[in-house]
Amino acid sequence: MNIISWNCRGAGGKTFPTLIRDIRREYNANFIILLETHISGSRGAAVRDKIGFDSSFIVEANGHSGGIWCLWDSGSWKVDILEYNQQIVHLRLTGNNAATWLLSAVYGSPQRPNRRSLWIFLRSLVANINLSWCILGDFNALLHDYERQGGTRSANSGAFSDFQSCVSDCGLVDLGYMGWLFTWRRGDLVERLDRGLCNLDWQLAFREASLKHLPNFKSDHTAICLQLSTEASYNRHRRPFRFVAAWISHPDFHRMVENSWNVQDSWSDGIISFKNSLKNWNYDVFGDIFKRKITLLKRLNGITSSLSQGSNQFLEKLQIDLWKEYKNVLNQEELLWYQKSRCKWIEFGDRNTKFFHGSTMIKRRKNKVTSLLDSNGSLITDNNALENMAFSFYADLYNDSFPDHPFVLNNAFPQLNAEDLYSVGRNISELDINEAIFHIGSFKALCRMVSRLSSTKASGIVLVLTCAL
Repeated sequence: MNIISWNCRGAGGKTFPTLIRDIRREYNANFIILLETHISGSRGAAVRDKIGFDSSFIVEANGHSGGIWCLWDSGSWKVDILEYNQQIVHLRLTGNNAATWLLSAVYGSPQRPNRRSLWIFLRSLVANINLSWCILGDFNALLHDYERQGGTRSANSGAFSDFQSCVSDCGLVDLGYMGWLFTWRRGDLVERLDRGLCNLDWQLAFREASLKHLPNFKSDHTAICLQLSTEASYNRHRRPFRFVAAWISHPDFHRMVENSWNVQDSWSDGIISFKNSLKNWNYDVFGDIFKRKITLLKRLNGITSSLSQGSNQFLEKLQIDLWKEYKNVLNQEELLWYQKSRCKWIEFGDRNTKFFHGSTMIKRRKNKVTSLLDSNGSLITDNNALENMAFSFYADLYNDSFPDHPFVLNNAFPQLNAEDLYSVGRNISELDINEAIFHIGSFKALCRMVSRLSSTKASGIVLVLTCAL
């Protein structure tokens, strides 16, 4: 299900209903928000009838100023109108087989003083928000300085601090975009005025959601399309190997390392063998953290039901053991998302799993490559084509297509004194390794979670194992 928001700069044109029907069909949109419609009353109703949606909510335009049309298919959405004014319509949506969430359609006033009432209204909404919340529309404000190019510079031409403060105070995250950065053009001036924002709950509820900037139609604004899910499939078996810090908390981890670590024949072969052993151990012994948590909760619920029938020492002891295991699983879950989020400014151990999970989703959204321009300037979105482009780029980059010239470094290095030569040539001590380990960033060496260091020498290599508290 897709939702489109567009500042159409007038809905009274003769071909406008046909254009909206074409956009609806092309982008599979069953909810469309039209802003700055410029028409109202019976004339607006006639246009909406031609567009073809069976449900709507309208904030009428004031002359040629403003206007918010929310149009949807009642077979796809159940919509409740919660609050509205000239700059926002606040809705509660329930889709087919989907959870209920909040959507706010925004048309920020072009006048900066008038927009202040919009920021105040958004802050007032936050106090009563207990669901996933997404805001979509034309804010007529910049969140960052780089969202504007061209035109003349002035005191008001950069990012708006009041908009930034509102986004921060409301705990909102920018949804990002696919396509060209800017959504509004006038002459050589381009800006990103249209966007989507959401809270952390919405980010977690719609992990695969994306926002796409559509091609320009008749307006100086670009329409934006919120795609709640994507059809792209990913091969999970091709993901690169990554060490999971939560493994260290398992009591069997040390034994597995001692039995699997062997670099006597070849360091590279030993690493590959150890990595494969870790994968197998993760599948057979450590298991899926989330499935283990669900299983433990079911068992605890079953024990609670049984104990309600009468006392049972065996079940009471089992309940205590399962609660301990459940707490351990919660620690492992938080540790997993902490590691994935790569947060450095917040402490692990305060049950911030939801925050770490949300941070991970935001990072993944920012790092996800959904399109690339090829050598002809065409936008490529197909996954297989993107893989081939990336492979070809690096294959050409590192291709040995130049004649082989001898590599000469005569007199390229400064002379070293005796002390420096000794320092370079001396054996590496365990103290050197300890210092190096504890200077690595958090959760790369688990600096703040080390209870002891045990070192095992194998073929002159010291393997340092860190044990989580």
